[in-house]
Amino acid sequence: MSGSSPSFIKGTCMDMCPVRERRLVVMRHETDWCIVYDFVFDRLRAVRQDMVIQDLGSVDGMMILEPTVRFHGYAGYRLCAEAQSKFDATINWTHLLQCLQQLLTLYDATHQDCYSVPTTGVRAEMEAMYLLLGLGNSDALRRALQLPQELRQHPLLRTAFSMSLALWNGNYVRVCALLPKLPPLLMCVAAQQLPLVRRRALQVMSRAYSSRNLSFPLSMLQAILLYKTREQAETDCRHYGISVTDNDVMFNKETFVPNAHGACLQVACVDSALQSCDLPQLLLYPEVDHVDR
Repeated sequence: MSGSSPSFIKGTCMDMCPVRERRLVVMRHETDWCIVYDFVFDRLRAVRQDMVIQDLGSVDGMMILEPTVRFHGYAGYRLCAEAQSKFDATINWTHLLQCLQQLLTLYDATHQDCYSVPTTGVRAEMEAMYLLLGLGNSDALRRALQLPQELRQHPLLRTAFSMSLALWNGNYVRVCALLPKLPPLLMCVAAQQLPLVRRRALQVMSRAYSSRNLSFPLSMLQAILLYKTREQAETDCRHYGISVTDNDVMFNKETFVPNAHGACLQVACVDSALQSCDLPQLLLYPEVDHVDR
């Protein structure tokens, strides 16, 4: 290419414009969303490869990675009940984490340039998502503490930090109580961490409430750990070796199975929040400057 050529190639066909294409695809309610996911996933992966080839600048890179991160975060929750043959949650989680880490690297590289820094709300959303992806992780908590004060004081980041710190301290009740206070997209990401939270909670409860004669109300366990139905709570208990009789949970530290892994389940409060959301708006132009208090 000649010296006068642009530094990167930008398509001009409106029918194939990435933003237009993504908006049209995600709005197709009649299509199996696993098919939608595969379609968008392939194209986003190709775009990320082009980013590397064309060596895009930080601003362009952030504009691409932010909706990509949101897409993977949302898809992981929406398709969590699908069979692995149709949706691989591990691959999606890996791409989500890789994209987010790449995005945070761009943020760190441009934080001193006032013309390149993203709006506080958008970066707070992404930093909060990183905390939720590494819920209870000391490295993620340490990164949050090193952010500029304006970001640390943002409601999104404060809520996510409180959740992560609560799990680090073993306070699973607070983690679940704070989850509904997040905006819909971050709720989707946090809900994917509930299997971890529930496993730790049930392990603690199996030790604390271990008894042959005393029981714990199943309805209370369902409410505390955000199970959508009583059947889900009962199934999870049995999965970890905890017996359930009628509506009572019988905890026993001797029978708990610590190496078991619970399934990612949809959560009532998350589903309710998503019902009132416009999906293209959620993924492309979300309102992130507020959070329920």
